[in-house]
Amino acid sequence: MSQEVWRNKTESISSLDRLARNTLTMDLPEARSCREAREQSRKEMHVLNEKLASQLEKVSIFYIYNYYFITIN
Repeated sequence: MSQEVWRNKTESISSLDRLARNTLTMDLPEARSCREAREQSRKEMHVLNEKLASQLEKVSIFYIYNYYFITIN
């Protein structure tokens, strides 16, 4: 079986699996609350990652400033 055919089959199975999981989670309140908690956690992690990236960018700018001032003196 070629890689293209194999990839298309696995993508189809993956899509069906996601659809089945989404349908199942809509019927179970516990699963829905767990999914909502996971989504909230994912959003919080995204915000924290953005803050970390901002802080790292500031630190790298300070390193550049320090290098510049050290080389001048």
